[in-house]
Amino acid sequence: MKHRSLWPLLLTVFIDIVGFSIVIPILPDLFLNPAYHLLPEPLPLPVRTQLLGLMLGLFPLLQILSAPILGGLSDRWGRKNILLVSLAGTFIGHVLFGVGLVTSQLWMLFLGRAISGLTGGNISVAMSAIADVSNESERTKHFGLIGMAYGLGFIIGPWIGGRLADPNVLWWFGPDTPFWFSALLTGFNIGWLALVFRETLTIKTRVKMTFLTGATYLLKAFTLPNLRILFLVSFLVTIGFNFFTQFIQVYLIERFHATPSQIGDLFGFAGVWTAFTQGILMRLIANHWSATRVLSVSSLCSAGAFLLLLIPWNLPGMFAVVPAIAVFSGLAIPNLTTVVSNHAGNSSLGETIGINQSVISLAQALPPILAGSIAGYDARIPIIFASVFTLLGWLAFVTIFQTKNRRSKQA
Repeated sequence: MKHRSLWPLLLTVFIDIVGFSIVIPILPDLFLNPAYHLLPEPLPLPVRTQLLGLMLGLFPLLQILSAPILGGLSDRWGRKNILLVSLAGTFIGHVLFGVGLVTSQLWMLFLGRAISGLTGGNISVAMSAIADVSNESERTKHFGLIGMAYGLGFIIGPWIGGRLADPNVLWWFGPDTPFWFSALLTGFNIGWLALVFRETLTIKTRVKMTFLTGATYLLKAFTLPNLRILFLVSFLVTIGFNFFTQFIQVYLIERFHATPSQIGDLFGFAGVWTAFTQGILMRLIANHWSATRVLSVSSLCSAGAFLLLLIPWNLPGMFAVVPAIAVFSGLAIPNLTTVVSNHAGNSSLGETIGINQSVISLAQALPPILAGSIAGYDARIPIIFASVFTLLGWLAFVTIFQTKNRRSKQA
């Protein structure tokens, strides 16, 4: 009975990621290309990248406050209700973004991004719902299915987004078209979820919430004895991954003069490999390796794979490098989520995943803000940072967490 909720949930995540990833190819170009007239033409490149960094960082920064609240409320009110609230906020955010582009009002873009960030807890709540219908041995495989849905969304979303913004495809396409399409998809997702998805939470728990719960949980993440090292690993690995995902577009534009369509093609290609990794490869590996072992190997390989991005001298060469990043990161991230969930108590699973999402949100907010300040001077630096922070996450995992875990088992 419980597993009947799995497939509607996966489709919901897939549609949500398509709507989210559609805007990836166009957003950096909006800030870097003076032809869009969103910013005054005399603005130098470093200022444009700083504004882009603030825009990218606003969403996860606000999720620091909202994600634990949404996670805790999902333990109290059910996963379905909170998913609907989250998707409604996403819908409003896309609409405001579209209106802001049509009217050239930068503040509306930031407002839309802020609303999406405050209500954007759908992935962490979806993870909690997956955990509800999975026993400990099934979680890695089921989180892998979420990863496959995520990857498939990234195959279709950026590819569609690059073309929806291209007037050469249809004369009425423009930079606002991807956002209107995303709003339409999100509206469909709300209706689909309301009609089909069955609630997965069977035991509801009451957790006290305040407006500062998110900040409190973020501090709590590094004081919980059984989880603080894992949260530190999650923080470092996610920082590394987001230095890549948030600013690789700037590197592609500055070095190869890539268009939104070309960026969409590259992200779509990466999505193919991510879907293969998390939907097929990870399920095969999970039969032979523990989540802990997969994480220790894949995170180290990810650190090396990021540096490969600096080698190609043309855009086609990037297509040869991206699969390595997609495979190793595609193994590391869901297995990290599995390790965290396996060390959390069942009664507070939603809260724990919400806390982890706050840690992830902080790690997602810092790279664009930092990269926005430096990418305007050298677009290679964020890629180097991606490798360094991922390596630090691997070191923390293998030298601190695994050593401590072995000692506790021997005691």
